[in-house]
Amino acid sequence: MKWGRLFRTMKRILLVDDIIDVQSLVAGLLRNTGAHIDAASNGNEASKLLATHQYDLVITDLNMPVEDGFSIIYKLRNTISGVREVPIIVITAGNTFSVARGLDYNKSIEEITKINKLKILKKPFSKHQLLEMVCESFEMNYKRDEELWLGDAW
Repeated sequence: MKWGRLFRTMKRILLVDDIIDVQSLVAGLLRNTGAHIDAASNGNEASKLLATHQYDLVITDLNMPVEDGFSIIYKLRNTISGVREVPIIVITAGNTFSVARGLDYNKSIEEITKINKLKILKKPFSKHQLLEMVCESFEMNYKRDEELWLGDAW
């Protein structure tokens, strides 16, 4: 296999996840496509990055300390100017977030799926599922058998 670029132009992606292993795997995979990745471990760190950089895509977990993914989504769509139309991919392991906070997980997910340009990817996911969803967010087609080296870490 050979190195390749998935995107014709440089894409800047904000990745927000408090689990360092997930952050490393996803960031490594996306860097191998030619994207620039900024990573944050919670919504507070993400807010600081969003205030100083423009992103083509935000990928966020829901269940995080300090400030959760729901807060990031709310800020992106309602309070931070210039980013209301940025696509969002939510990566989530399931209902542990909502159960811990006394929320109805299905209702919470149902509410955020109504948000424009938002997709949900449930953990565990494959590298191909992630890349397909990233490409859909950029309105591109992802060909699974393209000669693109995706890295050995996955």
